[in-house]
Amino acid sequence: FLGAAYGQRANSRLMEHGYGMDIIGSDGIATERTLLAEAGVAPRVGPFHIDLNGYASVSSVVTRLFGDSDSATVVLLDGDVQRAGASLSLWWRKDAERGLYAVLHGAASTVLNADVSALHRAEADALPATWGGGRLGVRGENLFNGNLDIDLATRGRVWTEFLGRAFIPSAAVFALPDPSTATIIPASGTVDFLLEATLQDRARLFLVYENALAGSAYDGAFTVPVHPILARRFRFGVFWTLFG
Repeated sequence: FLGAAYGQRANSRLMEHGYGMDIIGSDGIATERTLLAEAGVAPRVGPFHIDLNGYASVSSVVTRLFGDSDSATVVLLDGDVQRAGASLSLWWRKDAERGLYAVLHGAASTVLNADVSALHRAEADALPATWGGGRLGVRGENLFNGNLDIDLATRGRVWTEFLGRAFIPSAAVFALPDPSTATIIPASGTVDFLLEATLQDRARLFLVYENALAGSAYDGAFTVPVHPILARRFRFGVFWTLFG
C-alpha cells in the first residue's frame, strides 16, 4: 500500500497555562502540524506472513515539555522535526486454529535532523533507535463444540538504550530531559508468560506473569529513568461482552 496523511495536534490546557510553579506554560503557540508518507507490503509465503512498513514525516511548530523530575517548561523547537522509520513483522502459522504459532516484530526510528539543537537531540533520544518483540505459543480454538478458545504463550520485548522522558509526579506528566545531564536508560528487555481463554465468544479471561526473569537473569528493566518496570507480577482479568 501507499498512503499520505496530514494532521494537526492542538496544545493541551496544561501546555498553554502550566501547573503552578512545576509546569511553566506558553500561551498562544500555534498548532503542531505533521505531514506523513508511508508505504508497505504484506506478502504470504506458505505458513509465513510478512508485514513490512516504512514511513517518513515532517512536523512543524513542535512544542514539548523540557525539564527534569521537579519542573518543566513548554518550549518551541527551532525548526521542523524530520522523522523516518520502518517496521517488520514475521508470523508463522498466524491463522492456525490448533498447535504452535510464533511472531517476531522489529522496528527502527530516527530523527533525521537530530543535530540541529539540543531539543532535537532530546526528541530523537526519547525513544529507542530500535526495538522489537516476539511471541511463541500454542493455541486451541473451537474446543468443546466451539465453546472454548485457549492460548498459552511466552512473549518478550527488547530495546536499545535511550534517554526516555523525565516523570514529574506533581503534574503526572513526562518531559524531555536535558541530554547533557540525563541518565541513559540501558538496553534491556522483559519476558512474560500468559494464559488466555475465551468462553463462547462472550467472556475473555487472562492470567499473565509479567517481567518474569527480572532479578534472576537481569537486575531490572526501565522505560522511564529511576522507575523500574515492576518485576515478577501476576495480573489477571475478565472481559465480558454484555451486548452484541
